[in-house]
Amino acid sequence: MDKKEFFIVSGMILLIILFIYSAPRLGIIGNVINKQATNSNSVSAPLLITKDNFQAYLEKQSIIQDIPKKAEISLIFSDTKESYIITKSSVKKGQAINPDIIITIPSTYIPSLSNFCNAIKTANTNKDLGYELVASKMSLLWKYKSMMKYKDCL
Repeated sequence: MDKKEFFIVSGMILLIILFIYSAPRLGIIGNVINKQATNSNSVSAPLLITKDNFQAYLEKQSIIQDIPKKAEISLIFSDTKESYIITKSSVKKGQAINPDIIITIPSTYIPSLSNFCNAIKTANTNKDLGYELVASKMSLLWKYKSMMKYKDCL
């Protein structure tokens, strides 16, 4: 290995190490932007999120649409043990086979999912949020690097 290759490799390793230690806590949560058209002459009723419609609502949120293509997240409601698989633009009922992350939250937060980020923040503050990183931190940082814009949700 000549000097030029040595410096390039050393620089890359240094950058990776700096990124790992200076990166904020990895968060898989996001702000919800409501893109519904508004009519100034009409009054709209607040959206009520229920166990029956939260899947369709979550699929439309930008954070779910921004999940990487080959990512798989398991969402489990801790009190009912109901399990959902979250992938890019999709939320399906079922057990994830090989999730990157397992998120647990009580089902009492379902009505709050109209603002996913605030619901997660509240659950975290109340110590109701649980998560398990199944994949290594390094592989998660690389795979979910595009999701760093949602890091402030925790």
